[in-house]
Amino acid sequence: MTPFEYVSVLLSMVVSLALAHLLIGITKIIKAGVSRWSIPLIGWIGVMIFLCIDYWFSIWAARNDPVWSLGFVCFLLVLGAVLFVGCWMIMPEFDGKEPVDLATHYAAIRRKFLIGLFAFVVLGQLGKPCPRGLSIDNHQVAWSRADRTHRHGVDPRIATRAARCRSSHVRSNYLVRRELHSRLVAGTTSGAVWYSETEFK
Repeated sequence: MTPFEYVSVLLSMVVSLALAHLLIGITKIIKAGVSRWSIPLIGWIGVMIFLCIDYWFSIWAARNDPVWSLGFVCFLLVLGAVLFVGCWMIMPEFDGKEPVDLATHYAAIRRKFLIGLFAFVVLGQLGKPCPRGLSIDNHQVAWSRADRTHRHGVDPRIATRAARCRSSHVRSNYLVRRELHSRLVAGTTSGAVWYSETEFK
């Protein structure tokens, strides 16, 4: 068994639980109905589904690394854990017996969720300069720009967009204006579509 096969089992469990929670939540919403909709919340759920799939592809991009350091494994685990927490946070918790108020749920969690999403983007960017593994002679494994992008699941252009959104996020007027949240979702979704079309061909 290779190091990739051994470690990927743990990482796959984390991202699988995150994706399963999103799909279960969507199913419960469909069955119970919605009393009030939230377009930004629906958009962010779609973005989180995309990030789960992208993270899975990112793990696969590192399959040929001969050596996996403990630091690199811990980094991938932390990145997956942040994604997992974001997926649980964005999905409302309810018993499914009455229609759910998506607008109220989004108003309650949007600050924490956006901070977590920003942390995910920052971690992906910080990991780019880090070597995947070190051999006995401390030779750093080289990788291409496209491989780095797949592995960490964050395109530089998307990260720049998210960083700008974060600087706006700290302003109180941004946190309460619904139209700005909708624009943020639309921009992030457009960036994710562009990223998938250009990187996964």
